Amino acid sequence: MVFLGEERLWLAREPNQPDPFWFDDIAHYSVIDGFGKELTSSSLTIGSDLKDLRPENWSSALVGIWMKPNVVLMRPVQKIDGGSGKIYFEPVSNKPYTDRDSYFAFFNRPSDIDQPGEYVIDNNARNILYWPKDSALIKREKLHVNQLAAGFNINGKSNITITGFKITNYFGGLKGWAAGAGVINVKKNTQNLVVRDNVISHLKSAEGVGAIQLHHVENAVIENNTIVENEKNSGIRFGYSKNIIIRKNVIKRIGRTGIRLIETENVEVSGNYLTSIHGGHGNGMSVYLKNKNILVADNIIEDAPSAFTYHGSGKPGEAENLWILNNIFLGRVNSWGKNFSSVVILHNLFLAPEERKKALQIPGRESNTVVKNNIIDGFSSKPMYRDWEVSNNLYTSLSWTQSSKYHWSMEEGGEVDDDIADEIFQFVKSKHAVDRPNGENISAYLPTNLFKTYDFSYWSQNRPVGPSLIPAK
Repeated sequence: MVFLGEERLWLAREPNQPDPFWFDDIAHYSVIDGFGKELTSSSLTIGSDLKDLRPENWSSALVGIWMKPNVVLMRPVQKIDGGSGKIYFEPVSNKPYTDRDSYFAFFNRPSDIDQPGEYVIDNNARNILYWPKDSALIKREKLHVNQLAAGFNINGKSNITITGFKITNYFGGLKGWAAGAGVINVKKNTQNLVVRDNVISHLKSAEGVGAIQLHHVENAVIENNTIVENEKNSGIRFGYSKNIIIRKNVIKRIGRTGIRLIETENVEVSGNYLTSIHGGHGNGMSVYLKNKNILVADNIIEDAPSAFTYHGSGKPGEAENLWILNNIFLGRVNSWGKNFSSVVILHNLFLAPEERKKALQIPGRESNTVVKNNIIDGFSSKPMYRDWEVSNNLYTSLSWTQSSKYHWSMEEGGEVDDDIADEIFQFVKSKHAVDRPNGENISAYLPTNLFKTYDFSYWSQNRPVGPSLIPAK
């Protein structure tokens, strides 16, 4: 990453991106068909579109290529062949898609600088060519490049508190899985970590690493951090860890998943605000594979096409006990199945403003699922669930599977309220109160013995359906 004073410069590219922050948004890449023939793991054939053959234009060039599984990889161009219209790049292990179009973009060629705020690095001459938005900055500001990979590398040390820091401008290059992190622990076991009241911004990851990326941790609190403007980074990632609290963090404008859990146990994720989360695998929150005893409560997730996703490992007993309580999800919520048992879904708002009637989607074969007292804009279950506890949900609309054709019928206490849909959309815009009925008492479903630091007392009596985050009239 390159800065001129406080001004962020952007790596020049073709085609241009409306917002260069989302550099891996394939909606603004060049398209080729061929279904796996034009793009391989080491070459790209564009035929007659390869017109500029000047060696100096390609000596430091990069190509961004879309590969399985839905990732954009940046690789150096090794050579070009004008006769065949083929570009050879540093090989990757990923494979191209063979059942759809392929996408690519070129970066870091001098010819790509066509608007203020862009730069190119000439690796051979070891200089930077840039076009600042404000030429006056050249005289009074310094051009600086930070190639350090991470702000804090825990490296297996324990009993550490990181608080009150501004952690910014870390990248480290295109290679190195861990590059671009604010706080990281990867392979070595550690315990008793606190990361609190920090601002983590202007990171860039080539591999989607978290701004806070912690593996093999026992006992950690991640609280009141602001994580913003991190290009292709995830927000907070935990793996192979237990006894974790992720609470009251703000995660905004990042290029991958906001909060992700993989193979964790006893985790509270509460009171976080996540918004503007896009890019490949840009889910608001994800809980994948072997996770046990996870509480997701009081979070607001908006401007994320997939607000929340979860799935198990495929083996019974490896993923179980997930409580989804009192959240506002403004984007799709999907379970991908794979034997995640004992999922309890209580007092949430499920609304995908850009995809009406598709807000909540869970395969009916998952076992021991409870869905009560939610406001839902379309609930899809295929195959249709049979032995779940489903009651007292308020539907702003029904999904395509919610019909007698698919053996669905309205549950006890459930209803469709067309009028409340407008009120809910008004709440999304203006946060005003919404009148709705009380649901049933849920206190018996709450994991009060597992999560001692979370206050469940509000739910000791019947409350209006939907989240308490929406005021009731």
